[in-house]
Amino acid sequence: MAKLGTKENPFPDSAAAKKAGKLWQGTAAVKKMQDLLGRDLTSTEEKIVKKEGYVDGYYKDSLKVVTRGVGQTGDYADGSQSHTGFVQAINDATKSAENQSQIMTDAGRSVDPNFTESLVGVNYQLGGGWTEKFPSAWGNLQSGDYEGAISQIQFADPNAADPVKSNWALQTPVRVDAFTQAIRNQAGYKKAPKNAPGVNSYEQYM
Repeated sequence: MAKLGTKENPFPDSAAAKKAGKLWQGTAAVKKMQDLLGRDLTSTEEKIVKKEGYVDGYYKDSLKVVTRGVGQTGDYADGSQSHTGFVQAINDATKSAENQSQIMTDAGRSVDPNFTESLVGVNYQLGGGWTEKFPSAWGNLQSGDYEGAISQIQFADPNAADPVKSNWALQTPVRVDAFTQAIRNQAGYKKAPKNAPGVNSYEQYM
């Protein structure tokens, strides 16, 4: 049998990886990634690494998907080292988030830069196709119905008499709650008029 932690024989879960000394979490994960990449992490990278942790090997996540490194799956999990797909995954998530923010802007929304950053995390977790998995939520974000978007993300059928949590909310409740708060912050965001005296063009004001 292949060695435990390889793609052919992944750790059954992250707890097993931790027991084997292959899991780093929080600030320890950030330090580990900085050492592996040979540089400081960007603010966005640091936030994602703190949330995801780092596993030096393959393991099965809560959905039994074979995962590696900083929560990397699919092609991002391949490579000679566990961390090699991380930067590409971040870059792709960032491009998707920027495109989605532009779509919202084109639809007439003033998009908070902090909300764009939160979208990076969503795209990193779910992939750029999350808007197709949650089309009603994505449509509500474009139209400015932010509470409607939250309902679609939090519940499988928000209109049911007794709505149940969506799979996303059940599987990663902390991340869904964080995105919910980011949406509410976005709802209260207004971009200052250009050249407004004493106000930066990206500053939030009421």
